[in-house]
Amino acid sequence: MDGTFTHGNEGYSCNKLAMEYTSKETSDRHNEVTIKLSYKQNRFRVAVDLFNTMVKDEVKKLTEDFVVSTHVAPRCILKIIDRDQYGPIPKSSTLFALTSMFHHWSQATDGTGATAEVVLFDYRKAIDLIDHKILVAKIIGLDMPHSIKIWVTDFLTNRHQSVKLSSDCFSEWGPVPAGVPHGTKFGSWLFLLMINDLNVVAPTWKYVDDTTISQTIPRDSLGDVHHAVTAVEEWSWSQWMQLNADKCKEMIIDFK
Repeated sequence: MDGTFTHGNEGYSCNKLAMEYTSKETSDRHNEVTIKLSYKQNRFRVAVDLFNTMVKDEVKKLTEDFVVSTHVAPRCILKIIDRDQYGPIPKSSTLFALTSMFHHWSQATDGTGATAEVVLFDYRKAIDLIDHKILVAKIIGLDMPHSIKIWVTDFLTNRHQSVKLSSDCFSEWGPVPAGVPHGTKFGSWLFLLMINDLNVVAPTWKYVDDTTISQTIPRDSLGDVHHAVTAVEEWSWSQWMQLNADKCKEMIIDFK
């Protein structure tokens, strides 16, 4: 007996069937091993990519912190910062700005019959709309090593962004000609540099993107604070910065 059976016009050997089954089983196991190995390799690649990204981010943060703390902040910007700045400066705060304002206004109006006319300015998306060309020109004028100027300029320029609309839908990449990246130590310091040359002939308080000016008007006199307002407006246009008209307010203080 040769182990052969017949089905219709076809005959099969038991040994042949066993060989075919064994071959198919071996092939399936090979595919299974290949799939599992490929899955593990992909997980490993993802882990490596994630690790590299984390390391790069940490290196960038450490480098940025070093440049800001050793060159940009103490040696450059703090040396030229005007006394009207109350932004993220060491040993300064919102309380300092408010105390200075109220002291000036009360001293000017208490018992004098004078009036303090105050104008409060607010910039629309101030950090997001900083023009890179204007900011780079101010950076180049700073007293810092040329290599640091190049590094900071490179940090700002040639940036691109894309918008994610859904899990598999992205917009095209486009250039970012303005603004300072959020969540960076550079952001606040570079904005201080940006508004440092905003000077008007009136008492001024600058706190990041909020600027306040005032004028003391003696009794029975007319004020001309509009000249200072015009100066702020002209400076803003020259710097490509947009005043937020809805948040710009006028306030009158007197003790009559």
